[in-house]
Amino acid sequence: MTSLSSIPLAGDAGRRPRTDSVDSIRNAGGDRTGNPPESVHFNIHDVLRIRTNVRIAPRIPEWFRVDSVEPNLELTGVRSLEAPATERLRGAVGYPKTCDLGDGGVYYEIHLPFLHYLGVSERWKLRVDGLADDRTRITSTLPFFSFGPMRARLTDLLSRIAYTIMGIRLVRAGYALCHASAISNGDAAYLFFAYGGTGKTTVTHALMARQCDGYLSDDYALVDARGTAYCWPEHTPPHSSEKGTPGLRYMFGRYRETSAAPYPVRRQARVAALFFLEHGRDEVFEIAADEAARRAILLNMEEIWRLWNSPAAQIVGQYAYFYPEIDLTGLVAAYRTCIMSFVRNASRCYVVRSSTPGFSAARDTIDRLQHASR
Repeated sequence: MTSLSSIPLAGDAGRRPRTDSVDSIRNAGGDRTGNPPESVHFNIHDVLRIRTNVRIAPRIPEWFRVDSVEPNLELTGVRSLEAPATERLRGAVGYPKTCDLGDGGVYYEIHLPFLHYLGVSERWKLRVDGLADDRTRITSTLPFFSFGPMRARLTDLLSRIAYTIMGIRLVRAGYALCHASAISNGDAAYLFFAYGGTGKTTVTHALMARQCDGYLSDDYALVDARGTAYCWPEHTPPHSSEKGTPGLRYMFGRYRETSAAPYPVRRQARVAALFFLEHGRDEVFEIAADEAARRAILLNMEEIWRLWNSPAAQIVGQYAYFYPEIDLTGLVAAYRTCIMSFVRNASRCYVVRSSTPGFSAARDTIDRLQHASR
């Protein structure tokens, strides 16, 4: 497993919060001359090293941004991408077709969202190289239209593909990205699993205000099988504060806004307790590790299904069809094993039901755990 000992804490050299936000590459069409924007670099615990000149949503936390890195995942937006000649193809499957280019490369294209209904023949083109190698490259055309809804849909499509491939690379390195929030008090990490909109964000911010001293994550938690949680430090407002109507958010891709965490970031901490948040009659009860693992996997499957309900499923699945080095069945099993092992390393696992959004019972339980450990 890759060592994380060399990654500096927040505030160390090379890891300071940036004032020049990665949202500067939001308009992926480049400058007025039509040139693609400059690349930015991210080092995610030295496991994922990313270079990109396209916007990803949810965005990669600025905390991971560095001046330069030798990437093992590269996302490049270009003004044009030439379709391969028929005689170059080793094979093609599906509709829209995924084309095998040989040497670990596949090519894919679809009609531009919305605009193809108006008769626009231009297509969005994508190429993936080296998914089974040490370095993976995703190359995508930048549309020449400035039509907002179309750009938003392409950002969403590319983001789902990118996060799917990021997840594959993490699992192959022995890590799993979970849909959970996480905070710590000293070296003890507390993770909160729940379906979207239940209250993970509210609980996290309340704990950071009065009981905990280390911020790990608000929506994504990176974990390993040994029971360590690593930071993914984005600050996300509660769902109740989202602006705009759902239809406009869908049309224009207005994802939940994120910002740098306004708390001290802890790079990593050992799992101490897990909490599964539910609405209902106020109560707290402890569950066994196996039951906690089952629930954690089901909660994370919702996030995986969201990614796979997209062209990401076709591209990655058909890549594996052409290149058996990508064992998707084995990767799913490895992901499940990692989550189960992480959960079983927790000392206590609780279900917390609350009739109010604050989940004060979870905070009270952590108070008792901290008192008992003194």
